[in-house]
Amino acid sequence: MRLSAVVQNLKPSATIAAAAKAKELKATGVHVHEFTLGEPDFSTPAHICAAAKAAIDAGHTHYTPATGIPELKQAICAAYQRDYGVHYEPSQVIVSSGAKHAIHNVIATLCGPGDEVIIPTPYWVSYSALVELTGATAVLVPTTQESGFCMTAEQFEGAITSRTRLLMLNNPSNPTGMAYPVKLLEELAQVAVKHQIPVLSDEIYEKLLYGNTRFRCFASLGEDVQKLTIVVSGVSKAYAMTGWRIGWTLAPAALTKGMSNLQSQQTSNPCSISQYAALEALNGPQDCIQEMVSEFSRRRDYIVQRLQAMPDLSFAEPGGAFYAFFDVSKYFGRQLPGGKMASNSTEFCDALLNHGHVATVSGDDFGAPGYVRLSFATSMSALEAGLDALENFLRSAR
Repeated sequence: MRLSAVVQNLKPSATIAAAAKAKELKATGVHVHEFTLGEPDFSTPAHICAAAKAAIDAGHTHYTPATGIPELKQAICAAYQRDYGVHYEPSQVIVSSGAKHAIHNVIATLCGPGDEVIIPTPYWVSYSALVELTGATAVLVPTTQESGFCMTAEQFEGAITSRTRLLMLNNPSNPTGMAYPVKLLEELAQVAVKHQIPVLSDEIYEKLLYGNTRFRCFASLGEDVQKLTIVVSGVSKAYAMTGWRIGWTLAPAALTKGMSNLQSQQTSNPCSISQYAALEALNGPQDCIQEMVSEFSRRRDYIVQRLQAMPDLSFAEPGGAFYAFFDVSKYFGRQLPGGKMASNSTEFCDALLNHGHVATVSGDDFGAPGYVRLSFATSMSALEAGLDALENFLRSAR
């Protein structure tokens, strides 16, 4: 049976692949310090679970409108008006089976063979793969640790060609944890308006901010900007609802209509029960978010302090999300525990897993050679033990 060319060239998600490697090693009886997956380690808040159970009891177990129940769309609009002062009509909202599905809807509706999509690096591993599935080309724009891993307006403008169909931004970012300064967002928005380039603003980590970090919804930067912006978000990170699979887009009406047609043919509606749970998440008590952010902030401070004390590592302090992204390139060419030498991040992560028993994700997969991503969405005790193991591994290198 012959597979399509695009699927033959498609790689599995690197984060899921890294987690699978860790699971294989665990199956042999080895205790592995697991820092690969990007999901909160908290349980979904009780009031949200109760709403899902009530939805089952009420018989909400049938098909819904393909793009989501009206009540949830209205709640999403109300949340953006409340939190960011941005007005949307429910007809501009599509509820999808997770934010990744929402992103795919956007790219598949806007892009095709011969088109280009600008993506600043480092970037979430699925961005380029989703672009390639449409036959379009990902135009990768490198950023640096010194710039806070932020693309400048000059870089954005320099990457635009006659084939540019979309800019993809992730703010705050997976894998770096950085958040774009508001002034820089404004400068990027000016370029987008000048060249009429649509912007997919992936804001799934919008509620997970630390210290003095400020978040600004890209669509709130002006009416002209909102007309070009497709906001992508969902309940997975802020409400610890990764498995419920609810994401959404807020977009201009014409694009929303096209995406609605696509989703109606592709998947129909997202899970009905999950939609009612998401409705409660948005309309119910919000203190659960702050409780989670407070704990993440404590872990983030601990991670920063520990990594700063480790030899030959460098990193930009994360201002959001729940990732530390650090440069391990000074260990390339040195003898690592187990007698191996690494020439890239992937080989370093393999050695770290097999001989340090610490599971991380290679920066190679995020378009950032030399870097490693570590998720701190795990308990403080797990962080303490895992960072001890990481430090022992590093100090044993020659």
